[in-house]
Amino acid sequence: GSAAAQPISLAMSEHHFVVLYADKACLVCRETGEVREQVRLTTSATAELLAEGLGLVRDDATHLWLYTQAAIYQLNLIHEDWDIWKIHVAKARAVEQAPGGRPQEALQHYQSALQLCRTKDQKRQIRTLMGHLYARMRAWEYAVSMYQDGDIAFETACLAFLDEYALSGDERAYQGLCTYVHGKLDSLKENAKVPRAAVGTWLSDLYLHVIGTLGPGRADDVRNDFRVMLNEHKHDVPPSLLYHLLDSHGQRDMYLYFSELQEDYRNIVVDAMESRDYKRALRTLSRFSGASSAEVLPHIEKYVYVYTAQLLCVEPEATLEIWKNNPNLDVNKLLPPMLRFLRPKYNDGGGGGGGVEAA
Repeated sequence: GSAAAQPISLAMSEHHFVVLYADKACLVCRETGEVREQVRLTTSATAELLAEGLGLVRDDATHLWLYTQAAIYQLNLIHEDWDIWKIHVAKARAVEQAPGGRPQEALQHYQSALQLCRTKDQKRQIRTLMGHLYARMRAWEYAVSMYQDGDIAFETACLAFLDEYALSGDERAYQGLCTYVHGKLDSLKENAKVPRAAVGTWLSDLYLHVIGTLGPGRADDVRNDFRVMLNEHKHDVPPSLLYHLLDSHGQRDMYLYFSELQEDYRNIVVDAMESRDYKRALRTLSRFSGASSAEVLPHIEKYVYVYTAQLLCVEPEATLEIWKNNPNLDVNKLLPPMLRFLRPKYNDGGGGGGGVEAA
């Protein structure tokens, strides 16, 4: 080509090449080879060459200078990285969509984009794309982390986990969904009662699904996470709904754990009596002895009367101790079981072991 088309000098910045020709200087992107900008050494009116470019040089302060036959110019490359992150995102998407895919290479481009972008919105956009990639890689923990910091809608992120589960059948996708929804529940405002109740109930069902699918031994970590969630959000999940879920999934231990959190000791007493674990029933009832019993005893007072006859037969002293420490109990309701307990003694003339046989 002509002499004007031949490069005269070349310099390099962080993201660009500066190429000097006789009549112009060009800024070429190092990532794509695209000419991003050019400065002509000509007049704007007649396009007449002012002076032929001779070279590029840097000084000790790393400033870049362009000199011609007639003058010296300083080239200031300001904000040259303002959209380089988009180039890395485009490369990452292209690598992902290529036959066979190269996820690790795509992740490297996304990481470069994260380092180069400037605004929070840009970072959230990139993290969402990384979340999609991690989900396809079945790296669920990383996917959760990216989605939580991304700009993806809550429903869309949930569907991404469910879609991957439908495709792969990997239960870890469900566990990742539990972690993501748990984070969403934590982030909801305290006064958002309805959303917190809805998300908390759905999250409980998700945890129960995973626990039931993994089975004993394999679900210990998930079970512990579920306990943590119930402890943190015991006032968010409607008790009646959760009791129904726990019962339908056969999670009796979690049913009793939630009853304890809700201070719903009726369930604990009934379960102990049905299991003939009388000592546990008495321990639960004895918790209401003393000065504070007036506040909590009405919730289980009915069960004191219902089970007194049985408890007198197996643990008479402990049962009477509960009576003594709870003066608010109705004596008229306690007399019938007491008489049933004492009647065999009188019938035997005062001898014998006393008491009816425990049910």
